[in-house]
Amino acid sequence: LGYRTEEFTAHRVSDFPRLLRQLYSRGFEGIFFSPVGKTFDASKLNWSPFCVLSCGRIDQAGPFHTVRTEVFESTRLALEKVRQAGGRRICLALHEHTPPLLDDFARQGAALFFNSHSKKLSCRIYNSKGPINEVDFVGFLKRWEIDSVVGFSVAHYCAIINQGLSVPEDIRFATLHRDETVWGRHISGLLPLEFRCGTIAANRMDTMIRHHDKGTSPHPEQITVSGEWVPG
Repeated sequence: LGYRTEEFTAHRVSDFPRLLRQLYSRGFEGIFFSPVGKTFDASKLNWSPFCVLSCGRIDQAGPFHTVRTEVFESTRLALEKVRQAGGRRICLALHEHTPPLLDDFARQGAALFFNSHSKKLSCRIYNSKGPINEVDFVGFLKRWEIDSVVGFSVAHYCAIINQGLSVPEDIRFATLHRDETVWGRHISGLLPLEFRCGTIAANRMDTMIRHHDKGTSPHPEQITVSGEWVPG
């Protein structure tokens, strides 16, 4: 699009006034935000000289337009694809952030929605708040006679293999964050959407600059990008 970008890091909220003055003096027109924590209060800063766009997950409803992945629908899609492949007793294996993010609750909500619309099926949630305890995780799968796993990442696949189970002979597996290959195997799952979100954000920023859409917005937009399923 003909723009030049630079990366800046603000380690503390108190760094922002000086950083914004620096960006203004250097003629910057737009700011892309990575995800910010719940303690960040954007209302106390002057954003009026800039077009501002937040990218990535959202931990709080801020005053900026945002481009992010649609976590609820993407998780529901993965569960539905596993159901279509024959899964009947499904485990949604998650990593919960500390403190929890909105995305964590969206994934759990997708499992509850899936159960409410699938009377003959069952989706149980296994939540890890730190590194996966492989023995406990696989014990959970055996205790509930799980036949399919939708893992937060391929780390859950590795845990299953390390504990002596075979995929897909003993248990089916898919992931919410698909890598290209794991140990030479192509695993079913959702493609990472960072590049796609970045492309949409760049086009949205271009529109904002052309229309002088600067500062905070009383009605910020939430532009969501749904996951793309790739069979393995």
